[in-house]
Amino acid sequence: MAFGSPKQERFIFENKNRLKAKVAMGVGGTFDYIAEVVPRAPGWIRKIGMEWLFRLARQPQRINRIFTAVVRFSLRVLVSTVLNPGGKRSESEKDVKPHGNAQSG
Repeated sequence: MAFGSPKQERFIFENKNRLKAKVAMGVGGTFDYIAEVVPRAPGWIRKIGMEWLFRLARQPQRINRIFTAVVRFSLRVLVSTVLNPGGKRSESEKDVKPHGNAQSG
C-alpha cells in the first residue's frame, strides 16, 4: 500500500481479512524517493543512521511521526524485549490497531 501514513495502515488493518495476501506492507513515501520527487539524505548521513534527522530538518511538520517511529517505537521494543524475552505476544497485544489505537483492556 502506498496511501501514506496513517491511511495505508488503517486500510491494511480494516481489510486484512479480505485481502488475499499473506503479507501487506505500507510503503508510504517510498515511491517519492524512487521517482526522485523527495531527495534522500546524503550517503554519510544514511550510513550513520540519521536520515530521520535529515528528514526532520527538511520537513519539520513530520515531528510527531518521526518521534513515534524513532523514540516511542524504540522504547516499546526495548521494554517488550526486557519484559518478554521469549517474544510471545499476549492475547490483548494481538488486536493492536496501527498508530496506538489499541483496544483498551
